[in-house]
Amino acid sequence: MIYKELVYRFTGKALPRHIFTTKMIEEVIRFLGPTSSFVDNGFLMFLLEIVRNIYDHADGLGYLFLRQDGGDVFFEVKDSGTECFDLSEVKKRGSTKYGNGTNFGMGLCGGMIEDVAETLGINLTIDTSRGFRYTGNYRMR
Repeated sequence: MIYKELVYRFTGKALPRHIFTTKMIEEVIRFLGPTSSFVDNGFLMFLLEIVRNIYDHADGLGYLFLRQDGGDVFFEVKDSGTECFDLSEVKKRGSTKYGNGTNFGMGLCGGMIEDVAETLGINLTIDTSRGFRYTGNYRMR
């Protein structure tokens, strides 16, 4: 049985966004293995949307934690924010915070991230008590 963990730290916006996200994708592919299925690539794209939010809305600061236990992958993605947000309000209107990136938090509007999680069978929890923290479990296909 496979058991392994990955901690990937986001250390700021020194790199352009596409390189920032590409480096994370490369690490996750190395972690999951090159033979992961097309559905698992959906999980990768799900993580990518969250990581883009860290770049766009949290100055590129935070971390990604993955723990694989057999075919189950637990994840935690957290930005460095300390501010408390009302998630239901952010879902309704996006973010009006000045300088809040390229899309003003639209990935949460209408529950897009939650809809993708549901489609992939992820039991997602979003905690906004100190920045944004996403946790859940994904079953590899």
